[in-house]
Amino acid sequence: MEPGNLRTEILSEGSMAVLPFNERYDQTVGESARYPGTLRGHQAGDPDEATRVIVGLTTMDAPPRRLALGADGVEFAQAAAGQRLAAEDDRWRELGS
Repeated sequence: MEPGNLRTEILSEGSMAVLPFNERYDQTVGESARYPGTLRGHQAGDPDEATRVIVGLTTMDAPPRRLALGADGVEFAQAAAGQRLAAEDDRWRELGS
């Protein structure tokens, strides 16, 4: 199961804590720490629909070995697969040319 972003409490203020950091790192650490807050409540995935899909998998005779769940989950999985393929192509480029 490779879920995309679901509208859950995972990004709530109470679910994450960022330790104090030096203000010189605000453009890097600070931006990274604030980013999840920009997504809070705007995640694309419906957790109820995800639950229905997951429960439905238990009744399938041949469920998928891998399932990217949600539109953004599919996008994330395809991007990662594309990066792996590109790296493999680059590795053997000289041999194949």
